Amino acid sequence: SSNFYNLYPSIENQATEEEKVSSLQVGYFEDLQQHCALGFHRENESHKKLYSVGEDGVCSWTKDVLEKVDKTNFKGATSLQDKQLHIVGYLIELVYDLAISSKENVSESPGFETPLGAWINHD
Repeated sequence: SSNFYNLYPSIENQATEEEKVSSLQVGYFEDLQQHCALGFHRENESHKKLYSVGEDGVCSWTKDVLEKVDKTNFKGATSLQDKQLHIVGYLIELVYDLAISSKENVSESPGFETPLGAWINHD
C-alpha cells in the first residue's frame, strides 16, 4: 500500500473540504518534479556489466554473495544473472530511499526485504 495519493492528490481530485482537512496532503501531484533517474534496461546489452564477475563488472560479486543470491527466490527469476539483476534493482531502490527524506517517503511496500526474509507484514 502507499500513502502517495493521500500526500499528493491531483488538483482535479473532487475531495470534500472535510476530506481535505483530514487528509495527509502535503502538496499536489501536478507540482511534483523528478530530478534524477537511475536504472537499466534488460534489453540493452550493457546491463551485463551489472552481473559480470570479471574486471569489466560494475559490482563486486564475491563467491559467498553469489551463492546466497543464487539460493534466493525471486519471482520470475531462475538464472543467477536474473537474480543478480533483481539485487541491482533493489540496490537502486535503496539509493532512492536514502536520497529522500523519511518524511517524504510515501512507500510502505517491501523492497529488498522480501527476498531476504526481513519483511514482516503487519496487516
